[in-house]
Amino acid sequence: MIKLPDEPTKEKLLQYVTEEQIFEFYLNVPVQFNQPFCNPLRKDDHPTCKFFIHKNSGSVWMKDFAGYFTGDCFSLVMHIHSIPFYTSLKRIDQDFRLSLFYTGEVNNREEVSSQKEVYEKKRKEFKSTTGLAIKRQSFTETDLKYWSAFNVGFDILKLYNVYSTKIVWKIVEGQHKRILDYSKTKPMYTYVINDRMKIYRPLADTEDDIKWISNTKAEDYQGLNQLHELDRTDVCFITKSMKDVMVMHSLGYPAVAPQSEQANLHDWLIDSLQDRYEDIFIFYDNDPPGKAAALKEAEVKGLVYMYIPEEEGAKDISDYLKEYGVNKAQELLKTFINEAKGR
Repeated sequence: MIKLPDEPTKEKLLQYVTEEQIFEFYLNVPVQFNQPFCNPLRKDDHPTCKFFIHKNSGSVWMKDFAGYFTGDCFSLVMHIHSIPFYTSLKRIDQDFRLSLFYTGEVNNREEVSSQKEVYEKKRKEFKSTTGLAIKRQSFTETDLKYWSAFNVGFDILKLYNVYSTKIVWKIVEGQHKRILDYSKTKPMYTYVINDRMKIYRPLADTEDDIKWISNTKAEDYQGLNQLHELDRTDVCFITKSMKDVMVMHSLGYPAVAPQSEQANLHDWLIDSLQDRYEDIFIFYDNDPPGKAAALKEAEVKGLVYMYIPEEEGAKDISDYLKEYGVNKAQELLKTFINEAKGR
């Protein structure tokens, strides 16, 4: 009796081949999580793509920050061959010679699946480097009042993957140690960036009280994944924090921020931004460290830097908006831009 081929499902495919193997087969580039690479499917002189583990599905995804493609390995095959999902499963089956969904003479399952353990170990090692765990909660009145003072509403918080956080644990050698708790007097927020986390406690008031803790890396630029949400391409700002990025978004300006003002900006970031925007402005704090960092990066990268005049009594755009309101903040930015462009 002849055995008929199985009905195509991605679950059946993934019993024999990993998502990483599928990506590597069709792109001919190794899957290295959160490491920038050039898109082999188009002319791409700068590394504008990354692989990451999707926070909701747990699947491996690719993102092209130039907007060419974002999706999982099955979406990639659909995109490359202009075929529907069902057909993409058959195509992968045939290309890997698994003989799951067709009656091919060659059965390559054992050879392909023998590599699964290597890829699964690599993914497990990547996920185990998290180092932090959190318990989320719904935004409280305290939270919404805090963020509304900066013109940041629920929609913007959701867009930038910001969560009110009830508890934070630090993971040491697989053991969870509870280190922080939310309170009305000291609210706590988590920024999720490329599946890593940065915890922010804005009202921590002593040197011994933790204001920041994170497991992010230097390449985890705050706001980079959301740049496409604003259509304008004339200007983009490099600020110093996620709060400033969200404030700039609320004012209609795209912005990104490094993990620290003292961090050196990656060349791939500047190249990517310059491919997309007419002008890039560095907009750090107006204190001595902020000015020094902005000047250094401006000279090295050939960019213009700006800061709020000290007499205004605000060190950054967030404080300025809170003190003077939305209209004044918009006027300030327009003045900065016109002066920088020599208008």
